Amino acid sequence: VGKLWLPRKELDEHKRCVFMASFVKGLLEYFETVIYTDCDEMLVPDLCIYSDLKDYVERNDFEYTAPVGLNLQHIISLEPPLNLALPILQQRRFARFSAAMCKPLITRVPLMWSTGFHASDRPIRIDPNLFLLHLKSMDYDIGLQKQKLTREMAWAASSIRAGHGAHARYDDDRFKREFFLDAQNLVTNPSHGVKPVEFSKEIERIKSEVVYAQGIYHGPHFLGKMVELPERLRSVF
Repeated sequence: VGKLWLPRKELDEHKRCVFMASFVKGLLEYFETVIYTDCDEMLVPDLCIYSDLKDYVERNDFEYTAPVGLNLQHIISLEPPLNLALPILQQRRFARFSAAMCKPLITRVPLMWSTGFHASDRPIRIDPNLFLLHLKSMDYDIGLQKQKLTREMAWAASSIRAGHGAHARYDDDRFKREFFLDAQNLVTNPSHGVKPVEFSKEIERIKSEVVYAQGIYHGPHFLGKMVELPERLRSVF
């Protein structure tokens, strides 16, 4: 693994985005496909169709693509704290659809992203056979520790003024309510419950509500239904 260490006294989301677009463009001079993810994001293809992510990339002809975004969810009333010595998906079986996490992350052409990498200068293309599992809510205790870190680290004044990364600076009460209690209520409330792992309506809603502004195709940000991950996906990590 090659590591590129970048100097950073404060987190500037715009600078990070501009740098990554330039870096990916340079990588494409040498590599056919580039994948960008944050450190708490895992790309997983449907394992009924593909053997792994490498197989997915090699068998698909695309310029760029986005996954179905799912927030892996710790339901604190049903599941114990995460044991990091064991596979994560054997301990966490629920996830919640997130339109914001349907991010264009696999590309064979240069992309210019908006902050957070939720949108780009290319029209939205979501593959229903590719999933992004976002691990921010995979464990309550780990989540609180990470939230304290991101809340207290130095942020660029420009990012704070623009509201970039606002969720990373929530206080503990709001973090617990929005990232854990809301999801728990959906799973345990009979009027909501767990829904099928099928996202055609959500994908169509995103496509129908796209707004093109300042050269970027912005999709809507909304949270959707809770699902139980099928067994075929729960052996990946």
